[in-house]
Amino acid sequence: MKHVLCVGEEQPLWQELRSPSAGFSREWKVEFAQTGPEALAWAERGDFDAVVADVQLIDMGGVALLDEIMQRQPKAFRIILSEQGDLESTVRCIGKAHHHLLKPCDVAMLLSALNQGLRLCSWTPGPNVQKLVGKMRWVPSPPNLYFRIAMEMESDSASVETIGQIIAQDPPITAKVLQLANSAVFGLQLQVTQPAEAVAYLGLEATRTLVLLAHTFSEFEGLPRVGFSVDELWFHSVLVGQFARQIALLEQHESDPGEQAYAAGLLHDLGKILFAANLPVPFGQSVATARLEQISLHEVETRILGANHAEMGACLLAI
Repeated sequence: MKHVLCVGEEQPLWQELRSPSAGFSREWKVEFAQTGPEALAWAERGDFDAVVADVQLIDMGGVALLDEIMQRQPKAFRIILSEQGDLESTVRCIGKAHHHLLKPCDVAMLLSALNQGLRLCSWTPGPNVQKLVGKMRWVPSPPNLYFRIAMEMESDSASVETIGQIIAQDPPITAKVLQLANSAVFGLQLQVTQPAEAVAYLGLEATRTLVLLAHTFSEFEGLPRVGFSVDELWFHSVLVGQFARQIALLEQHESDPGEQAYAAGLLHDLGKILFAANLPVPFGQSVATARLEQISLHEVETRILGANHAEMGACLLAI
């Protein structure tokens, strides 16, 4: 029996959770709290597998409450709920290290999110990483463009032309996609000038991941530098993605594993940006020490921060 805490004023979802016909109680023991202090009191009395909170509470914000829960019970899976029509509150949920669901939300949706979240948590790195997650106050949020591409990819009529048209509506992302498609890394003998051409060459999965990564790097441009080049990190990420895809294709001769390998390669160093943005002083110290002692960065990160950038990136990407 798993244990979940639901925080917020009385609402249809809470009533549905209490209903025997919903079957929720067969898997989950549910506690309810209306206020932030009441929820924190519950958290002091025992551990929860998950905490679900409204973005707007009587006495504090739901995001602030889950930040507190994250500090006290880092293993708990956290879900923030916001109303579909409340844009201001929904924006506050984005870019946080908590799962986000839009209301109206029914028991089936909540149960699916909880089960998926706990499956991800089952491989979450050790307690040191979980403690560091609580310090990740800045987490890059996927742009609307990313979700539009993801939705289009699920469509039966998905095509490189339609996805190219979506990308063309965002000039900075378009520039990154075209830059990548034309880079020497790919060894093209022609000039790609249209987003659809770039999508056709890169592949749908790689394009979606590239949009996510390009947006993250653009957000990082306004953050402090900590001893490493963002441009070099971008180039390195692309190169690793290319090598990963080539290895996968040589091993399996199939495009899907190749696209997944490329996406993983692009994102493998995302933890460096998270560390640089949220823990610039100790991360800068790690970068300097690794260069001085001529040892791997991840070794120094583990020594100074308690965990390395690969673990942090994997953990937050999973969330």
